Amino acid sequence: MTLWNPSGHLTVGQTRRRCTSKTIEHDESGMKKQEYLPIVWFVLGFGMFMSTRASHFIPHWGPAIIIAPVFILAFGRSLSSRRGNLLTVAGFVLSLNVAMWKLYDVGDPVATIALNVLRSSVQGALFSLPYVVDRLVYPRLARNRVLSTLSFPIAATAVHFLMSLEGPFDGDMVSGVYGTGGLAFKQIASIAGLWGFVFVFSWSASVVNFAWEQGFVWRRTRFATLSFALTMRIPYELQRSSCCPMREQESIRTDC
Repeated sequence: MTLWNPSGHLTVGQTRRRCTSKTIEHDESGMKKQEYLPIVWFVLGFGMFMSTRASHFIPHWGPAIIIAPVFILAFGRSLSSRRGNLLTVAGFVLSLNVAMWKLYDVGDPVATIALNVLRSSVQGALFSLPYVVDRLVYPRLARNRVLSTLSFPIAATAVHFLMSLEGPFDGDMVSGVYGTGGLAFKQIASIAGLWGFVFVFSWSASVVNFAWEQGFVWRRTRFATLSFALTMRIPYELQRSSCCPMREQESIRTDC
């Protein structure tokens, strides 16, 4: 029952109903936003990932090696464990089949397509393993802000190392990609080695994703960020200390 209000103002009941309707509308808009954001992360992550592969028609972009995992991690963690893992595997298989379409030609058209589809699908499934492991382990480490950023880099380094030992991909699947990267990537690889570089770029993606989840609030992310920054400083300091004796010897020879 609605009472007549001579002042023309809303009654308490009307105000409550209006506030409730606005809250419902706000919640519905928030739910719609959450529904389409994983699609955005999927397109950005796997779209950039395709530019890290050898391809006849997709140009290579080195920085995507570090940027793409940030969005792929965000995509997998925005969904339930089962759904996120299944779609992550599908994303890698699809993106590799598109990027590496007919990359290996064996002469016969049918055999070429069959070989490329089989090879890209197996490779995509293997590439997805670190993300699947991270999706299963990350929630259990979420309380520890530093350890939670290490689940993905440890899984990525271990999987890529095991794939380099034996498999259908002629040894290292990653050495060619990082070898053709930018100068900064080559310098990091020369200091930390191939597997050190895999760990570094994976850890950087995990730290950025963690800071993103925390709204980039320094109070919440400082321990993880500083741990990453200080660890990255160690190889450079070691390289500088190893170069100093050589420089001193050269200066002594010059003076003589």
